[in-house]
Amino acid sequence: MDYVERKAEEFLSYYVKGHDSDDELRQNVNSYLYLFNRNLDKRRFLDRLYTEVKQKYDEHLPKCTNPKTCHKNRNYEAALFFICQELEDLTGSDDTDRYVAAEGEGFSFNDRVELDRKLDEVLNRLEKLGFGQETIFNEIDALRNQTQLKKKDWMQLLKGKLIDISLSKVLENDTIEWVYKTLTNDSASC
Repeated sequence: MDYVERKAEEFLSYYVKGHDSDDELRQNVNSYLYLFNRNLDKRRFLDRLYTEVKQKYDEHLPKCTNPKTCHKNRNYEAALFFICQELEDLTGSDDTDRYVAAEGEGFSFNDRVELDRKLDEVLNRLEKLGFGQETIFNEIDALRNQTQLKKKDWMQLLKGKLIDISLSKVLENDTIEWVYKTLTNDSASC
């Protein structure tokens, strides 16, 4: 468990179980977010909170005898609301549905966090290998902003960009194949 996960667990144990007011909960979410400089860490923190709170809410709801007035339900619903608001602010859009995208169709929030990590890995490795051309970085980094596409369509876009880079002979085929495998977890070549 790393620092971000520990802080998420700490937050969950102290603040979600019971809070005095919605404003207090919102302020506590914001206070914890100030611990992280990188957006990736903020998103990982919020995603962990969202996943855990949603799971607890889904487990509690069928057993709840009075869902409309239940204090636990109210706490879970408020927490989910504020977590989603922070995620929307962080991503710059109101796309809550993407956090729970259907498997195989769109990118879930976890998928986007993992993709960001992989794109950073690819860009760092290309830079270390001496492929510092701005064009390559822009082409690969642009994929980060295309996660509104279905996964299948995103993969086709990735293949197209890699074919363009290959035809321009800026990168070796082995390097292009490594980029593809890293971003797709696919052992087949593009």
